[in-house]
Amino acid sequence: MSERLCLKLEQWPALDRAAWELALEGDDEDLELPGARHRISRETLLSYATGYGHYLAFLARTGELVQGEMPVERATPARLNKWLLSLRERSLAPTALRQYLVNCHAALRLMAPHADLLWMRRPGGRSLKRAIPGKPKSTVAHDVADVLPHVQRLHASALVQEDSPDRRQALRDVALIGILLMRAPRVGSLVEMLMDEHIWQTSDELWNVRFPSEDTKADTPIDYPLDEECSGWLIDYLRLARAGFPYAGRSEHLWMGMKGPMTREGIQRICERRTLEWLGKPYGPHAFRKWHRSSAARRSPELAFDASQVQGNSVEVSAEHYAEANSLHAALRHARNLKAMRRQLGIKTAASARPRRGAASKSGLAAKMDGPHPAAPSPRQRRSPRP
Repeated sequence: MSERLCLKLEQWPALDRAAWELALEGDDEDLELPGARHRISRETLLSYATGYGHYLAFLARTGELVQGEMPVERATPARLNKWLLSLRERSLAPTALRQYLVNCHAALRLMAPHADLLWMRRPGGRSLKRAIPGKPKSTVAHDVADVLPHVQRLHASALVQEDSPDRRQALRDVALIGILLMRAPRVGSLVEMLMDEHIWQTSDELWNVRFPSEDTKADTPIDYPLDEECSGWLIDYLRLARAGFPYAGRSEHLWMGMKGPMTREGIQRICERRTLEWLGKPYGPHAFRKWHRSSAARRSPELAFDASQVQGNSVEVSAEHYAEANSLHAALRHARNLKAMRRQLGIKTAASARPRRGAASKSGLAAKMDGPHPAAPSPRQRRSPRP
């Protein structure tokens, strides 16, 4: 057990395991706060338990896993600092380090809801991002209009092929990436999509997509129509491709793979394979959310707010995206105004004043050809003559 990186729930000490089970089911005497199992998704609870399991495994490796301690007693600044140092030695990214602490803190909050554990999220009064800073990542926010032609070409080439696994996968990828480009849902919502629950066709042959509150991260339902082109891609996938996947007749899931319903990892591989082919760099499904929002922000701040709402973000996050778009457009307007003022006043910028390639400057060959120039007048000579 001492060599494990993470302790599973059945390997936790008895007190920790009992506290976790009580947090999941809830206290019968406290009816106002239901158990975590009834208000937090299974995947999120698993990530919390995994983070705490990593902390317990560290304590076991260092001989500090005391069986008689309560979970909140195990969390001390000294132990957490040692754990953080051990995580750093594994060359984990700063985002991974922060996530380990966040998950461990969330698990302890469930097991000891009345304990003061704010110091775990704000060590030294600083946020985790300031306490564990990361390196800035260079990324390119592609415009949706620039990526759509690649999807259209893949769709056109798939339609002229004979029926085959490659054709069915291409039609599925077109419909999947088309929805990601046009509406940018989260990958977890895509995995849960069912035929009769999440999509339906209207009278004008357009399709609607609906995500119930339990299938969204913000616990708010999302309902939106697909445009004509994206609806056509979805129709072709349903009519020409989906039924040809193995196990399609046994599942109501919308997105099918060769081994059954699509998983998060499968959708990740699809997006990375297609974007590497089209853009020369692999991008995961979360990148489409950034492209969707940034494409709207380039056009109007109001569209940035609407795009954030379509993506299922909270009002606070949507307002933040709107403010960022406002700043972007203010900077662009300021740049245009400066350019117009320079043009009006005849002021040359450094770029416009720089001699063109191939042209000699006056201080070089042209100066020699023009001959000697008269010396510039002195300040005394520039003065107006006395009357």
